[in-house]
Amino acid sequence: MAETIKVAICDDSDAVRGNLVRILSLEKDIQVVGEAANGYDGVALVNSAKPDVVLMDANMPVMNGIQATEKITTDNQDACVLIMSAEGTQDYLRQAMVAGARDYLVKPFTSDELVMAIKRAWERELARRSKEGGARSSRAAIPSRIFAVYSPHDGAGKTTIATNLAVCCARDLRLQSSLVDLTLQFGDVDLMLNLEPANSLEDLLSQADTMDLPLLERCMVTHNSGLRVLAAPLRPHYSEAITAYSVETLFRLLRHTYEVVVVDADSNLNDTTLVALDSSDVILLVLTLDLPSIRNGKRTLEVMRSLHYPEEKIKLVLNRADSRMGVTAEEVADALEHPVLSHIPSDGRVVVTATNTGQPFVATEPTSRCALAVKSLARELLGAHVPEVAPSKASEPTGMRGLLQNLLRAR
Repeated sequence: MAETIKVAICDDSDAVRGNLVRILSLEKDIQVVGEAANGYDGVALVNSAKPDVVLMDANMPVMNGIQATEKITTDNQDACVLIMSAEGTQDYLRQAMVAGARDYLVKPFTSDELVMAIKRAWERELARRSKEGGARSSRAAIPSRIFAVYSPHDGAGKTTIATNLAVCCARDLRLQSSLVDLTLQFGDVDLMLNLEPANSLEDLLSQADTMDLPLLERCMVTHNSGLRVLAAPLRPHYSEAITAYSVETLFRLLRHTYEVVVVDADSNLNDTTLVALDSSDVILLVLTLDLPSIRNGKRTLEVMRSLHYPEEKIKLVLNRADSRMGVTAEEVADALEHPVLSHIPSDGRVVVTATNTGQPFVATEPTSRCALAVKSLARELLGAHVPEVAPSKASEPTGMRGLLQNLLRAR
């Protein structure tokens, strides 16, 4: 931890601010660098004093604390804001986290709770900066991007696309990449990558109130491509403990930690799926060339438009696209009134073999039509060249028998 943590206090009550100053003045490693009585002045104070941690009351005149927090964290992603409020409801927590707050203190709180929250938030921030610093210094800065891979029905191949896209970003683009399996009840990302995670989303999100980078890293597993993977709960009923608030907290942490985050989103438009879609920069809507899929795609687009998602945020991906299906990509684009970004060709031998061995085809069959299509998709999404490099040395495929043994042990 730094020698002194610089703290700014934003609260409309003179008495509260005075009390907070007195408490923090007793801490040798904390220094109060300024006070503000409304949200507007709080934003100006942060811009001028550059504090390490901001204590922000939720209810203030001129500009309330939630609005001020959003302004501060939008202008400075490194800002470490702690919201204070007498309201401790889920709705208030959600608003605070969406605005970018790192923690939430419910009034009245004790001196120890206040000091601990400040120090914990600053420790997390230092850990995040340390994690990011070395890896990003060797190349031009790349904005963090979250890609939610979604299909309104099972069987469209969204998990195949999500896993191969994520491996491509990690292996070929050499980006700090992570993959989150948000198909909470029956996720297969670990199976598709032949991984045996000891922990999962359930272990992480059950501790949402204390979630930090070290905990996140303990719950993830590394694929041989360098991709970091957060698996779905290992038992379907574990998914019941996962809330929208905890998923929002997760995405804020992932965005501050990884350059690319790929999400295998659940087909059900439940609260957690909507959080993933809300949090993402791009939604990859995966459809196949059959009428039920196209009709469901049209309904999904209507829902997304009703949620006021920008048209450019939604990208259509046609999987198993083959002209022999009787429907063309142009006809799909016309029917849905939305352009098609990518076509992933049908290549059953390559895809089925990759699935059954737990080896993504972008690594094992890098020149196959489907692998080249995924690499082209990565270029479209990231505006980056995907070099044609020889596959890195990876562990040999275990084959169907070994994969089944792993599956039985894990499940």
